Amino acid sequence: MIESLYFEQPLALLATLLGSTGIYLYLKASNREGKILAVTRAMFFILLAVGLAGPHIQDQRTVDAQNDLVVLEDKSRSAQLMENSSLQFDNVNVERRTVLTGNNSKLASALDSELREDTEYLLLSDGRTSQELDSVLEKYRADNSSISVLKPEMDDEKSVGISGPSTTVPGARNNFEVNIRGTTAGEVPIRVELDNQTVFEGSISDSWSFNRTFESEQSHRIKAQIETQDRWRGNNEYYKTVQVDEKPEVLYIGEESDLTDQISRFYDLMITDELPEDLDDYYSVISSKALNSDSLSSYISEGNGYMYLGGYGSPADYLPVEASNEDYDTESARVVVGMETSSQAGESIRDSKDLAYALVEELPLNTKVGAYHYSQDAHIISELTTLAYNRDSLLTDISRVQSIAETRHGVGLQAGKQLADGQGNLVLFTDGNFFKETEITGEEIRQNAFAEAENMEVDLYVVGVGEDPNSGFLRELADRAPRGEYISSDNVWRLGFRFGAGGGTSAFKPLLVFDEDHFITRDIGLDSSVSIFDEVKPKNSADVLVSGPGQREFLTSWNYGLGRVAAFSGGQPLLSRVMGSDPSLVTRTASWTVGNPNRNDDRWVRISNTESPSDVEVTASYDAEGLSYSSQNRYKGEVSVDETGFHTFEGKEYSYNYNSEIKDLGYRNQVLEDIASSTGGEVYTSSTIEEKTFEEPGTETVSYERPLSVFFIVAAMVVLLSEIGYRKLNGKK
Repeated sequence: MIESLYFEQPLALLATLLGSTGIYLYLKASNREGKILAVTRAMFFILLAVGLAGPHIQDQRTVDAQNDLVVLEDKSRSAQLMENSSLQFDNVNVERRTVLTGNNSKLASALDSELREDTEYLLLSDGRTSQELDSVLEKYRADNSSISVLKPEMDDEKSVGISGPSTTVPGARNNFEVNIRGTTAGEVPIRVELDNQTVFEGSISDSWSFNRTFESEQSHRIKAQIETQDRWRGNNEYYKTVQVDEKPEVLYIGEESDLTDQISRFYDLMITDELPEDLDDYYSVISSKALNSDSLSSYISEGNGYMYLGGYGSPADYLPVEASNEDYDTESARVVVGMETSSQAGESIRDSKDLAYALVEELPLNTKVGAYHYSQDAHIISELTTLAYNRDSLLTDISRVQSIAETRHGVGLQAGKQLADGQGNLVLFTDGNFFKETEITGEEIRQNAFAEAENMEVDLYVVGVGEDPNSGFLRELADRAPRGEYISSDNVWRLGFRFGAGGGTSAFKPLLVFDEDHFITRDIGLDSSVSIFDEVKPKNSADVLVSGPGQREFLTSWNYGLGRVAAFSGGQPLLSRVMGSDPSLVTRTASWTVGNPNRNDDRWVRISNTESPSDVEVTASYDAEGLSYSSQNRYKGEVSVDETGFHTFEGKEYSYNYNSEIKDLGYRNQVLEDIASSTGGEVYTSSTIEEKTFEEPGTETVSYERPLSVFFIVAAMVVLLSEIGYRKLNGKK
């Protein structure tokens, strides 16, 4: 349907019309030409002007619609092992974009840069990324865009690597692990050498580890080599150097004991009764008594370490815990249990109820427990009541909870705060998912929940339930709380222990590793129990690493300025029981506070970025060949290396290995499936992707411009030629 006539150059049209009118009036007034010639000349200019002005009309037509699908292709080196897919669909306009190439594994940045509103994406990637993807998922959900992922078939490929300390001290026991990574399972032949001597030769499918103690100050070489017939030969060998340095100096303030004997094995330990004025020579200070000193505070904040063995009669700003007014001997734990029961949660509701039921059943009878469930509104199951009076009825009520309405996580947090009344703990069982609604958007639900978490007065434990919890959102929710922690459903048993369950009636209470990801507690396996706990509570930003029953902190750490501080709060005197059963907990804590054992050396060389194809980055405290001045006592430069293996610079030995892009191989399925489920997409295999269908798109009406310039220009030429013919017939030139 024609709506109107439009011009692209309206000013040119107006100027030409005025000029043509002037010519016509001039010719008629001067009587030089007849009226017919005046009119034809004016018509010619008018038609030409209109044609050059770009006249057009707006029209509409009905066309067959097309679905749009944007395919994001990861072509980094590790993703080259994926088999190609043609991805041809009916009624779909497929646009393919390459998001990663070479050794680039920054998948989060690539997905972020491709984001467009209301767009459907299909991601072809092995999921290997050097960046966290949580922020990307939130952005895609906010822009109403979805990502589906194709679970690829992959070529057979294996790689080898070595993990373990790169520096150590004489007499220290060191553990090294040789790891096999691959796209498929199965054993591969391997040989491991230490200083050119074979320490293992055989076949492994996953990993093999060994321990070594080095007695002299020198560098040692470890090499692992596998035999495979696959695409990349470079990742079949891995090299590692271990530098054995002199023992760092550590200051110990207190009396000699088994603890000082153990620490003396790894450090040059100076034992004294008082804090000296000059601490410059020491990498860390260990103290068995309170020290409230400005010099110690400055010493720690400048990048040094401090390990405190307990006793909290006087406050100290640099300690991660402070004395608590709670009476642990008479006060029971206060626990509020919240369960998401929205109609959108589906099977996750059953998991929430089962886990909440198990927690309440495990807690001691003197625990004060309140419970509620929430969806769009909150519904109280029980006010805070000692379990001795209502455990059976509370368990029955939890098992009878039904799903209702939609999700409002902010409502759930607000109800928990009110029920807790500013004291104790809130345990929230939820899958963390939410859906776009008519009254409130998913982004509003997120922000409301974050606002409630930020004002949380009690300890918040967020438990992700279900097969596919929105862990990114739930982790951030816990992080927003002043004292919050995210816990997977597999680790809920820790909560019962933390709130007092499992302690038994013995005078000695077992210790539990509460943070398994920290350097101190990773793979440590405690078998200790203590009878004495200090009455303390962790400060904001502190990490509780080890605890006893009933929320009794035993080992807490944090960073104070540039320094590292770890504080024990139990097991006195001098951690004697722990030193007898788990001395490695204390020695690893001391090692963590010491940090880099070479940072105080007058002459040093540090080498980093030792993987192909990059140049090796070197930093030194002196002007070595090839380095340039950077700042006081600091010189920097790069060294080109031609091949992997062992190399030296200024007498310092280092290893140069293949690029890590081809080390961690295979499909990283959990990350990719989280992406899909969190953005409303799907997970496909090479067979199910062929069955993917799109809804019949139907038709749509589109508007378009129909140009008319050619008609006006042709008409102008006809007028001009007619005038010329007329003049010829009348004998005029």
